[in-house]
Amino acid sequence: REGPPRPAYHKPIPEYRIVEAPKDEKLGELQDDPRGEDPTKRITKKASSRGNGRNTESFDPASTLVRPDLRVQVGSNRTAVFNKPLKHDDVVIVPELFGAEDDWSLYYKLVEEMREIQAKGDVKGSEWISWHEGAHLICKNPTGSETF
Repeated sequence: REGPPRPAYHKPIPEYRIVEAPKDEKLGELQDDPRGEDPTKRITKKASSRGNGRNTESFDPASTLVRPDLRVQVGSNRTAVFNKPLKHDDVVIVPELFGAEDDWSLYYKLVEEMREIQAKGDVKGSEWISWHEGAHLICKNPTGSETF
């Protein structure tokens, strides 16, 4: 190739900033998140020992030419039965299965019931547990939650 040498491409370093998310008044100010208040410290020790995460430095596009580990199928909330063939590694998502997209009443009811159970303290395993490297909160024993 003729001409001046091309400058090396340098990927820009991303800048991260924490933006204060608006508080959801319906959830109240109960400090029940075991991951703490600082979102930059929510990654678990296990995850941070691996580096920045999976496939961030060694992703090989050729590896995507095989059947994926998970297939996402989309169903309809208008039919009672999902009539497409499924395999063991399929996930079915049904938009608005439990109500309208902007109707959060079921979620708030679940949170309220779980917090009541946790406040009583008589159901072992009902507390929130940090899961999937700090990305989610789960409860192993929702016994007592009528909605669950």
